[in-house]
Amino acid sequence: MFGLLFIGLIFSKWLLTVSQLLLLVAVLSDPESRRNLLRAFRSPIVLSLISLYLMYIFGLLWTSDMKYGLKDLQVKLPMLVFPILLFAVGQMKRKTSTGLVFFFVGCVLLLSIISLINFYI
Repeated sequence: MFGLLFIGLIFSKWLLTVSQLLLLVAVLSDPESRRNLLRAFRSPIVLSLISLYLMYIFGLLWTSDMKYGLKDLQVKLPMLVFPILLFAVGQMKRKTSTGLVFFFVGCVLLLSIISLINFYI
């Protein structure tokens, strides 16, 4: 599930959206994850991210370009959703989290190589 999320984060907005929805369905289908999701809203980190997002929403009152402001909120939505869902999933084993970091770094490296090839060809 997280691999799909990282691939979508790097390569495709559509895949990112699909993986977020799949992660949400997985969290809501597991009773322990649902309890963690409710606990997430008492976490200072999650509450600070929510307040940051609310500041962006509040800042729309002073924007002259509402269309851009709403698009900016849409772009920043994963910044709010990821920590909440990851908090709800619970703590991962060290081996799993290390593997995910290496997978993410590999995807970024692959995208960099593809970009360099496209630039020079």
